[in-house]
Amino acid sequence: MRAFVAVATELNYGRAAVLLHISQPAVSQQIRKLEQAVGTQLFERSSRAVRLTSAGTAFLPSCLETLRVADSAVRAALNAVDADQGVVRVGFAGGMASRAISALTGEVRRRFPGIDLQISASLHTAGVLEELAGNKLDLGFMAESRQMPGISTRLISAAALCAAVPLNHPAASLSQVALAALAEEPFVLIASKAALRLGDMAVEACLDVGFSPRVVQEAPDTFTMLALVGSGVGISVMPNPMFEMWSSGVAFVPLSDVDRRLRSVLAWRNTEGFGALLKVLEVAGELFPTPAINKQTL
Repeated sequence: MRAFVAVATELNYGRAAVLLHISQPAVSQQIRKLEQAVGTQLFERSSRAVRLTSAGTAFLPSCLETLRVADSAVRAALNAVDADQGVVRVGFAGGMASRAISALTGEVRRRFPGIDLQISASLHTAGVLEELAGNKLDLGFMAESRQMPGISTRLISAAALCAAVPLNHPAASLSQVALAALAEEPFVLIASKAALRLGDMAVEACLDVGFSPRVVQEAPDTFTMLALVGSGVGISVMPNPMFEMWSSGVAFVPLSDVDRRLRSVLAWRNTEGFGALLKVLEVAGELFPTPAINKQTL
C-alpha cells in the first residue's frame, strides 16, 4: 500500500522507488502483488506515462486512511513504552507561532532526544483545531478560539496591536500613533476568506476608534500583507512581535488608542494523554509561561 501511494503520488515508478528507498523492480513487484490481492488493475502503464485507473482512484483515499491508522497504532505502541520516548504530533497556524515551534523543537531535542516531534503547519486556527479534534494532532499553537470537548488550552501570549507602515511613512519615526489618526490611509488587510483571526481583529480595532478601514488590497497571509505594506501599497494593523520576524521596509508603531490583543494559546488533547506529550507540555510550560495581563484584553 505504501508503494501504491508513492506511485500514485509521483506517477513514475523510478521516482517512487527513490521515495521508498528500494529498487524500481521491487516497486513494480509490490504493485503487482497489491493488484492481485485487490483483484483489479490500479494503474495504466505505458512507455510514456503511468496513470491511475478508475479503480486506483477509488482505492487511494481508503488506502491513505488505512496507512494513517497503521502509523497511529505504531505511534501508540511507542508512546506506551517510555515517557522519554515516543512521537508527538504538533501543529501550528500563523507566522508568529513558527517561532514558538522552533524554540520548542530545539529544547525538546536537547532534553528528550528520544521524543520525536512531527511538525505540520495549517493555514488557520480552525485547521489546527479540527486536526486536534480528529486525533491527527496532539498539540497545537494557534489563536484563541472556541472551546471544544476533549481539548484543553492555555494562554501563552497576548500581543498588543500596532500599526505597520512603510519606512517612508510619516508615522514610521513616531514612538506611538493613534489608529484614529490613520483613518484616511489605504489599508492592506488579510482576506476574509483566509479565515485568520488577525484580519477580523484589524477591522474591529478600526471600528473601535470610529472608522471603517478603506481596504485597497487583501492578502492571503501575513507575509504577503507585510510585503505589500513594505512596497507602499498601504498600511496595516498587526501584533507588535511581528517586527521580530520581518524587517524589510516596514516600521511597527505602537497604537495609543487601541487595547485589543491577539491572544495565542497552546492546545492539546486531554482525552488521550501519554508520557511523551506530558514531557513536551512540561517544556512548553517553561518556554511559554502564561502572561500576566493587567489591562482588559479582547
